[in-house]
Amino acid sequence: MIEHGTCGHVLAKSSGAGTTGTMDTGPGYATTKAAVCSLMECLYGQLRDSGADIQATVVAHPDNAHRPLREEGRLVAVFPQGAKGSVKPKSDRYRLQRFGRGGFVETTMRAGVPILPIVLMGTEDTTPTLLNLELGGTRMPLTLNTVLFGPILGAVAHFPAKIRAQVLPPVVFEESPEQPMYLRSLLMDRAEGIRGDMQETLDAMYDVRESRGIGKTRPAFRTTDARCSGN
Repeated sequence: MIEHGTCGHVLAKSSGAGTTGTMDTGPGYATTKAAVCSLMECLYGQLRDSGADIQATVVAHPDNAHRPLREEGRLVAVFPQGAKGSVKPKSDRYRLQRFGRGGFVETTMRAGVPILPIVLMGTEDTTPTLLNLELGGTRMPLTLNTVLFGPILGAVAHFPAKIRAQVLPPVVFEESPEQPMYLRSLLMDRAEGIRGDMQETLDAMYDVRESRGIGKTRPAFRTTDARCSGN
């Protein structure tokens, strides 16, 4: 575009994981997202200084997920706990937090594709959270890794752990795709049903694990009875 003197727009897909706070439970993921944002900011400045009529931005929009799902038939990974998963107290270890307001359910409903829940056991053992700190109104987890290795090395130095995954049956929704709007209560009910099924599986995996290791505490309560009626 620069060579031909044409205008244009360079778009990149990222998330807030690397910009609004550190995800100590997923430093690799957060690092890649922060890298995308940093790269696009540098590209924006270089294009601006060169006088090129080209913009560079990072866009977060449901269309970024709808296109690969509906039109391209590709897989899209979603972490519905969001930042809440990295700042929950030690007593809530291996307790799945609320899955937002059901945005991931709405995206899959609109695209007309199923959800394939995947439950991971062991990831929370790599960065045990000791407590949460309030910094400028933002909750930041203080991990054992940070205490032992410092804030920089502690963000990337994980304790060894066995990580196991269990794939649950696909969740297929009966609602018609491509609807302009879905009831928020419906989306939240479906999301809670999926969370309940995943928590039940996580509890079962926890009960049969061979070792509970550093920083592990047994879940204080069992899962709810919520289920996804779209199964």
